[in-house]
Amino acid sequence: MTPSDVDDQLLAELHAARHLILARPDARDGISHADLWGHVRRQPGQPVSLAIQRGLRDDPALARRYRAMLQALSMAHSPVALAASDGRIRRTVGDMVVELLCEPDQIPLLVISNVADPSPQAVELVGESGTALRLALPPFDGGAIIVSLVADGPDSDAALGMLQDPGTAIFLLP
Repeated sequence: MTPSDVDDQLLAELHAARHLILARPDARDGISHADLWGHVRRQPGQPVSLAIQRGLRDDPALARRYRAMLQALSMAHSPVALAASDGRIRRTVGDMVVELLCEPDQIPLLVISNVADPSPQAVELVGESGTALRLALPPFDGGAIIVSLVADGPDSDAALGMLQDPGTAIFLLP
């Protein structure tokens, strides 16, 4: 390579790097990868962007990117429930088992068993429609995490409905 070729290659690489740094979000949805990654990394209960929520619901490509980012970040995930079911709501998520105990006249419980250290800090449920719900998880005790889905608790009705839907993806997040 001549010095001129090296200069041309360096100039081309600088131009490409500048383009990446100054890249605008996709004009169609206005949501950049950085915005979407920030949404994936948010803490449970932290405010969400309505533009991102709308985009996840309306744009299948954006929803796929979001689920791919969640999968990359998660400790374990289960995209859908198995087709065969004995009526119990139980899913294997990585090495852990997520089970919904829902008896009549009892408070529904979300039980995550086979938990080891480090334990998941949050669970994100993503419905087939793109609806996403993130719940904070308490510390594990005796290899299990138990979350009470009381009727008057925040997001408990939505979580209960999503957990009962076999098409809901479950992501356990650090």
